[in-house]
Amino acid sequence: MTLTTAKTLRKRVPLKLLAAALVASIGAAVSEMGLMGGAAALIAMAALHPPLYTLSLYVTLVRSAGLGRALFRYGERYLSHQGAFHLLTLTHRRLYEEAENKLPLRGGQLAQGQYLQALTQQGEAMRDWYLRGILPLAAPLFLTVAWAVWLWPTSPAAAFLPILALTGHLLLPWLVGKSRNETETEALTAYRNAILGIMAGRDELTLAGSLSFAENKLYLVAAQVRRSREILARQRNRRDGFLHWLRALTLTAVFALLMGEVATGRLGSVSAAVFVLVFMGLLETMAPLPTAVDKLRAGWTAARNLAEKSSTSPEKEAVAICSPKAPTLEVNDLTFSYRQGGVPLLKNLSFALQSGEKIIIRGESGSGKTTLAYLLLKLWEADQGHIYLEGRELSPGATRDYWAAAVQGGYIFNASVRENFQRLCPNAAEKDMWRALEAACLAAVIKKFPQGLDTALGENGGRLSGGERGRLLVAFALCREAPLLILDEPTVGLDRKTATKLVQNVLVAAKDKSLLLVTHDQTVLNIGGVSFFTLASQK
Repeated sequence: MTLTTAKTLRKRVPLKLLAAALVASIGAAVSEMGLMGGAAALIAMAALHPPLYTLSLYVTLVRSAGLGRALFRYGERYLSHQGAFHLLTLTHRRLYEEAENKLPLRGGQLAQGQYLQALTQQGEAMRDWYLRGILPLAAPLFLTVAWAVWLWPTSPAAAFLPILALTGHLLLPWLVGKSRNETETEALTAYRNAILGIMAGRDELTLAGSLSFAENKLYLVAAQVRRSREILARQRNRRDGFLHWLRALTLTAVFALLMGEVATGRLGSVSAAVFVLVFMGLLETMAPLPTAVDKLRAGWTAARNLAEKSSTSPEKEAVAICSPKAPTLEVNDLTFSYRQGGVPLLKNLSFALQSGEKIIIRGESGSGKTTLAYLLLKLWEADQGHIYLEGRELSPGATRDYWAAAVQGGYIFNASVRENFQRLCPNAAEKDMWRALEAACLAAVIKKFPQGLDTALGENGGRLSGGERGRLLVAFALCREAPLLILDEPTVGLDRKTATKLVQNVLVAAKDKSLLLVTHDQTVLNIGGVSFFTLASQK
């Protein structure tokens, strides 16, 4: 898993951009140390009252280092922000793909909230891995090695001391940071779960008169989060205080060693002043290292989690298991329950759908009709059994390429009718959109809108009634090019006449497709040219 995690991290960074940002970061640090060293040399030499022309070199060095620091710092900021936007784009795309394959979850809003929160945290950690982890680490490592090489011939002890300081700045945060982060994560998880629990059951809690009790419990959990953060802040302050004293003691020790070399005549006073001020600049680059180590740990953990998710649901090749004349859709012994060991909602369900065949799946409320739609679309995974498309069992992403679907809970974006069509059917022409709207018995409604197809629909189709919203989802599905069409309760909220016409239009529009229409509406019983399949509740 370590190799997989490293590959996950490596794939998410533009290497040329990262290399340029590292060079700029190191250049800025070198310029800053050159500025301090040049200033030290200039002041020390001026105190000896030499001819003015002898100071020109140091004046030029100070000016050049000052300009270089500004230019390199600007380059570092520019390149690092370019990298941040690039990484953010890649991270959002990866998280969207991950959520698309997993949502909706069986556990409902609580489980989905936990899952989305985890993905969001992992995305932020992956973004910070390079910008707040790798970049702050590069300059101290490079400069510490350069310092050791530069000073070793003069004073091996003074050359070795910053290596010890750097090791302390890396090891201490790494060794003591894990338990702190886990404690904070546990407290935040409990707080988030309490909020989602109250939101999910607010109506029931209000009716039972227990809302205030639940809110008091939420306050207690919030207090625990506050205490954990206070403890974390104190621990970080102690850590940073210890490292501050470590830097101070290291500077004192290096100063004493260099003064000893000056006393023996092996080192000049001007050179000693330069060494001391340059070393102070080196120690300043170590100050951000504890935060960088925290970001490195968080990024590594996030990459490991994403790598594990990818390894548990790999893209697999289609495996043929049926004859060349296999049905378009075949379901074998499908069983599903919402809780492990619970009563199955669907048990040993089997049926087949031939190419071009139309099947209406009926059943009472709670019999598992919508659940079956989610299973066929691979939004959920069955407990056991198999779903084959044209004789092959495919990965979730490939499976959904076969389907055009309108299911309960489908989302309508806060955009125009045209833009919603284009999100789902990028190649659809305007005439295709109107044809789908006509089939869904919605064209007359859209034509009455002030801007027609370009009318904004509001948040999740808020401008539409419930029946109109459902028919628009049907239109989206009809417009999509896919061999299989599944419609989940398309006649909900419609009168008998409109419902009958809608189903008849769908049968005509989908004449070249295989169709599964899930409903409990009795008005479809008189529709001809279709087969009926009844789901019986297992409860």
